[in-house]
Amino acid sequence: IRLVILASFYRSKDNQFNLTKHTNMKKIILLQEIFQCKLEELSPDEQEMILKARKATKGSYSPYSGFEVGCTIQLDDLTIIEDGSNYENAAYTVTTCAERVLLHYLHVTHQTEKIIKIAVTAKHKSEGVDYVGETPVAPCGVCRQSLKEVEDRIGKQLIFLLDGFNNDKIYRVIGIDSLLPLGFGPASLGMTVK
Repeated sequence: IRLVILASFYRSKDNQFNLTKHTNMKKIILLQEIFQCKLEELSPDEQEMILKARKATKGSYSPYSGFEVGCTIQLDDLTIIEDGSNYENAAYTVTTCAERVLLHYLHVTHQTEKIIKIAVTAKHKSEGVDYVGETPVAPCGVCRQSLKEVEDRIGKQLIFLLDGFNNDKIYRVIGIDSLLPLGFGPASLGMTVK
């Protein structure tokens, strides 16, 4: 996946972008490495994380969207924290995503620093038991921002396993920067956090 950001530009009279007048302009190319793999290609613990995340979707309270999200988190002692699922509310801004349910639990139990991997999956509740998704689901923007804070706080990259109930198409991503390029974090405020 390639993301190209141009520092400045202008439109010519024919409404086309023209970069030739700005000779000092620099193009910045941000590359994200996202590995697509099959469930069987993952390590046994990662396979278990995906399967438990799929199971966690059954705990979703999603009467408004019908979008059932499941999440598991692995700690550095290889313990898998499971049963993360989304919890919706009629006032949508009060909704809590599956990822943040587990992040908050790990924070209050003083285990945030132990996080090493996160698996996320989702499906619509109207889908049957034989559902196979087209594309893996990724964390929403709010969750990505929360996960960036965790990475910045613990000082290490996390591994993300993104699934859509498809054993032949799972994304394995190293580091939140691949999901949230140019993310805002403590460094943006001139700070570090622990």
